[in-house]
Amino acid sequence: DPLESKKSATRLTNVCEGTLRILSNAPRADIEIESLYEGCDLRLQVSRARFEDLCLDVWKSVGPALDELLAKASTDGLVLPAEAGGKLRRSDVSRVLLAGGAVRVPKIAASIKALLPDAKILASVPPDEAGALGAATQAARLVLAEDGTFIHNYKKSADKLHKQVPNFVQAPVSTMTVAVADATNASVVVGVAGGAILPLNRTVVVSGTTDAEGTLALRLVEPTASEEGATTLSDLAAFALDGLEPSAAVSAHITFDMESNGQLTISASCSGKEWEDVCGEPSGSADIPPPPPMARRASTTM
Repeated sequence: DPLESKKSATRLTNVCEGTLRILSNAPRADIEIESLYEGCDLRLQVSRARFEDLCLDVWKSVGPALDELLAKASTDGLVLPAEAGGKLRRSDVSRVLLAGGAVRVPKIAASIKALLPDAKILASVPPDEAGALGAATQAARLVLAEDGTFIHNYKKSADKLHKQVPNFVQAPVSTMTVAVADATNASVVVGVAGGAILPLNRTVVVSGTTDAEGTLALRLVEPTASEEGATTLSDLAAFALDGLEPSAAVSAHITFDMESNGQLTISASCSGKEWEDVCGEPSGSADIPPPPPMARRASTTM
């Protein structure tokens, strides 16, 4: 049992988390772990349908969790509709903001939409950034005056201690999510996540099948989620890795190198071969616009 080994269990958990992100954008995903446990390799393919079937108990728990949240909101006095007798009902919810990377799974958004058919699911805030953005907003409310200026000395009511407002450090971040996909979208792997701090260098593995001439066709895409929870892939650029074994299943290592100005360079390696700047000009990094000035978000150092 691989779970008997802490190292094997950690590797399996990390790969499963990556597979979850892939299945949020693609109908199936490949799992490959070399020497997972006692020299045995793990290679299998999981479809989104099979994944949703395995997580059936999780989908069933969405309804009770939602009712518990509404009951807690009413008890805490957050919302007390007079016509509802002081209780918040599902029909009172008009907008929903999903938080946490796991809610990118289309089935979760679909389940919430089915439970709250009249509510609008907000897609403007990335789910995995919602918690951080909410914390930053709350922090700003604590240290900003009504006119928008900093309260340089704010008082803690408990012990009347004064602290200086920490300095803000500007950090450039990516304004878009960039992923690599094979020709059939069977394998989609995110290389640059939206909001990632730049500069960034990251290598991911994408699986695919070469054509009769030994060429593996790949694409750079931008995954975007709709309000209904569906994910669409917008093409950014295309490139090919040639000179490989014809009609063979291969795994390519794709390296994303994004500079602070948003310039993206892609390199690749597969089956002992290497390719530098595979996109090049004009179909490569020039197709991916650099972040506008508003991409420079403020983060605090405490």
